[in-house]
Amino acid sequence: MATTEAELSQAEISDLDRTDLPLRIVDELKNGGRLVDTAVIKLPTKGDVRMTVVVRGAPDASPEEIQQALEAWRRAERKLQNLPGDDEDEPRAANEA
Repeated sequence: MATTEAELSQAEISDLDRTDLPLRIVDELKNGGRLVDTAVIKLPTKGDVRMTVVVRGAPDASPEEIQQALEAWRRAERKLQNLPGDDEDEPRAANEA
């Protein structure tokens, strides 16, 4: 599914309605506003688990507001990219402290 800053086409909206995405996500994608960025982030697990992020600004956002949204997203993305892995979630043994 191609996404641009323009509104989704009727065909794309129809395609969204037939996905297995939750309704609140479909609604956000349909009515979300100007596209700021997208990302697919691999989660730090042993399996192949990914998170898909679509960042949108307000439909009537000014260029400055879109720039602020992009900067906020970049800060958040860095945090998401640096999530601890499975082995980092486990408590360390007493002799490792």
